[in-house]
Amino acid sequence: MDNLESYRFTWKNYVEPRIEKENDPLSHFYHIMSNSTKRSNIVPSSTFFDDWYARSLPTYSLYLASHLDREPAGGVPSLIQFMNAIGGVAGIQAYTGTLVQIVYDKDDKKDNQCDINHVFNLFLGSPVKGNCIIKTNSTPYTVLRTIEDNFKIGGIGNIGNFDRRVSAVTECWTKKK
Repeated sequence: MDNLESYRFTWKNYVEPRIEKENDPLSHFYHIMSNSTKRSNIVPSSTFFDDWYARSLPTYSLYLASHLDREPAGGVPSLIQFMNAIGGVAGIQAYTGTLVQIVYDKDDKKDNQCDINHVFNLFLGSPVKGNCIIKTNSTPYTVLRTIEDNFKIGGIGNIGNFDRRVSAVTECWTKKK
């Protein structure tokens, strides 16, 4: 988030009430939680729609939703309700340059071979091509690198050379880096 801020981009982390603190990645960063200004960007999910209707969404919005397969907090009906409330994909496209990432919390399912947690990420906004689905496995680093490249803010830097070796997902962006 520091890189976003250094380039004068704004951000918020919208968190559904059912999300456990352990599954909210930004609440684990000392430099965010120890800074009242940064900490104030971690808000209840209900404020997303307040910001939406006030036309004051930040440049980057991270919306943490509950389990994809549970009702009513994060199930498909709530995703449909969410999309309807913002006017669908066309509604979010109206926010030029804004990127909204919706992350559905762990699915509590186990892969046949190993103990893998599948996480659903949905990216919305003017930088994203419509109807584009990435079916390859990604890591949190891949997702982070994708966001960095979208905003052209460079690597996070604090994971050394590893950050330079991580590939971004580029197939679904309307503008390539």
